[in-house]
Amino acid sequence: MLSRFYYFMVLVFSSLAAADSTYQETWEITSLEAPPYASSKMENGGDAIALLRDRLAKKSINLEVEYLPWQNAIKKAQLTGYLGYYPA
Repeated sequence: MLSRFYYFMVLVFSSLAAADSTYQETWEITSLEAPPYASSKMENGGDAIALLRDRLAKKSINLEVEYLPWQNAIKKAQLTGYLGYYPA
């Protein structure tokens, strides 16, 4: 009985640890509206954004994108907290 409890607790704590470590960091970027590559109106955020998001997820990086007109995207990307703009 004790061994069942032990294995159950290991499973629970392993699941919690895995859930917390899904994304180790988050990158914030800006992007222009350029369908089909980058677009807030597309379900996947645009094909290029989806590809970038997929590649970063494999490295445990979450991607947050703010879509703006191009000049605004460049200016805002220079602010603290933003990694840059895409596509660049």
